[in-house]
Parts: sequence; structure tokens; C-alpha cells
Amino acid sequence: MLEMLITCIGLICIVFSIMYIYFFSKKEKDIYDELIYIYNNIRDYYVAIESTVSDFEQLIDSSLDKLEYYEKKVSSNNLDRNESFNRLNSKRVENPIIIDSKLKTKKSISEFDKNILELKNKGYSFEEIAKKLNMGIREVEIIIKLQEKLYKIK
Repeated sequence: MLEMLITCIGLICIVFSIMYIYFFSKKEKDIYDELIYIYNNIRDYYVAIESTVSDFEQLIDSSLDKLEYYEKKVSSNNLDRNESFNRLNSKRVENPIIIDSKLKTKKSISEFDKNILELKNKGYSFEEIAKKLNMGIREVEIIIKLQEKLYKIK
């Protein structure tokens, strides 16, 4: 009888051991599956980031190439503009220069600016001056303000 009791206790221990091993092996398998899932996500993110970095490098390279192209274009335009400006300056008739005796500086007023100032002095509004001279209202305002500051004209 004692043998049977010990055998039953042994079988119960074996069953509990098997259940315990099964429970923990299932838990370990779940943890292992979760780790594999996380690893796969990390690998996918790595591939995506690597692709994004590669695309970004290509974008930077193409932007630098465009920048170099525009710098060359601008420098060639500046050279052309300087040549044109020099040619025009050599042919241009200078505006009369007024010397301000107080400040001992040279001042020049173009005919266009004179027209704007004359219309302003006659009492025309910025809008009316702009319409008469086919300009923008803001342009007229800026020219008048600059003329008033530079030449102290009221």
C-alpha cells in the first residue's frame, strides 16, 4: 500500500512537473516569439531608415548640383550684367548733380523722381500718382519716403 501511495505521489509529481515545464516552455516560447517579432520590426525599420538616408543623400547631392549650376548661372549673368552696365554707363548722360553745402555731399535726383515729387507737391495721393505714372502704390510710397529722407524734401 505504501508503494502504491509513493507511486501515486510520484505520478502526481511527474504530472505537475510536466505541467510546470509545459507552462514555462509556453511562456518562454511566447517571449521568444515576441523577441523575434521585435527583431523583425527593428530590421524593417533599419531597412526603411537606410532607404530614407540614401534618398536624402541623393536629394542633397542633387540640391548641391543645382546650387552649383545656379551659382555658375548667376556668376555668368553678373558678368554679363556688369559688362552691360559698364557699356551703359559709358554711354549714359549723367543726371545733374546738386551739392548740398551743409553736408558737402553730392545728390542726384532723376527726372522720374522729380515727376513723383511734383505730383505729390501738387496734392495728388499715392494712388493717383501711381495711376498717372503706371506704377504700384507701394513703389510710389517708397520713392517718396526715400526722396524725403535722402534729399530732405518735404
